[in-house]
Amino acid sequence: MGEELMKKQGYSYVRVSGRSQIDGDGHDRQIRATTKFAKKNKIQIVQTYQEQETGTVEQRAQLAQMLRDLKQNPVVRYVIVEKLDRVARDLLVQERVVASLRQLDVNLISVMEGADLLSQDPTR
Repeated sequence: MGEELMKKQGYSYVRVSGRSQIDGDGHDRQIRATTKFAKKNKIQIVQTYQEQETGTVEQRAQLAQMLRDLKQNPVVRYVIVEKLDRVARDLLVQERVVASLRQLDVNLISVMEGADLLSQDPTR
């Protein structure tokens, strides 16, 4: 089996909160952070999902697409974000996304908060 096929595979997810971040370095900064983390931890990012607009979970086309792709691609077991608030700022919304990832047996990693976001520890 080739070395590339043996690597851990993941997706990165980037999202901005407003127009100023779209026009600024919001996406680029997040992509740099997730790429650097992935390289250091030997995770191959096979796709980056980049929201062009902010909005509720229901309005995030890239998040929805990423979740569909995770269901169809059992090899990809990691989602990397720069910070947990890139998933959502609202705790209840975060929990919905976390529950979806946990159900798919996918590891959510935040570059800033760490790699055990989906641990079974109830204080996480």
